[in-house]
Amino acid sequence: MKKRFYLIALAALLAVGICAEPVLSQGNTADMEGVYNKLIDEYIASCERKSELRDSWSENVRRVAAVNCLKGAFYRNYKEELVTDLIANKVEPKPYLVRYHLNRRFYETVRPTAVAKR
Repeated sequence: MKKRFYLIALAALLAVGICAEPVLSQGNTADMEGVYNKLIDEYIASCERKSELRDSWSENVRRVAAVNCLKGAFYRNYKEELVTDLIANKVEPKPYLVRYHLNRRFYETVRPTAVAKR
């Protein structure tokens, strides 16, 4: 009985996954660019808010502020390329997925640990 339930649940999940792909790929590129730009702008604002903590008494907080200052500058300077990359990789326009992708790209490109320790 349990095996049958798990097989039916697995089949349902596969069916939903297969049906969801065409829906995601039908999105207009201009609409997707607007959504990604908005999400990146929000993330830049978040990084700038965190970078304001650079005058903190805590060394760890100052280090986080320095890294977020670098992140904000990186996202601002490479915003168009990041949007194109998000569209090319078909990243869903969900804030946590976009942030994950942006952070991954940042840490692939920049090595902030050496800068933040100075």
